[in-house]
Amino acid sequence: MSLIEQMALAKSSNDYHRRLLQGDIPDPIKPFGISFFMLGVPFKEISERYSIVHVTEGLTKEQVEMMNFGYASTLEDAIRQTHRKFPKAEVTILPSGGTIVPVVSG
Repeated sequence: MSLIEQMALAKSSNDYHRRLLQGDIPDPIKPFGISFFMLGVPFKEISERYSIVHVTEGLTKEQVEMMNFGYASTLEDAIRQTHRKFPKAEVTILPSGGTIVPVVSG
């Protein structure tokens, strides 16, 4: 929950990254180490550039939306939402998105 809250507090990925460089790591996150806090940087960057729909049973809709992601309770619902919003979209489905940081080239 601490990472989610920190991502929600940062106005942008630049703001989040600046805090990291200044050593402004919140006390609840310190026991997890700097690498845990660093996860927020690429997640914030991705959420600013792409429309992400997070399918999960482990987080509430409110928690997912705090991270600037869309929420779906099932994969089918995520596909429907995406198709409605972007009928001709190219879509990538990551089976374990919480542990994968995608690199987009091109």
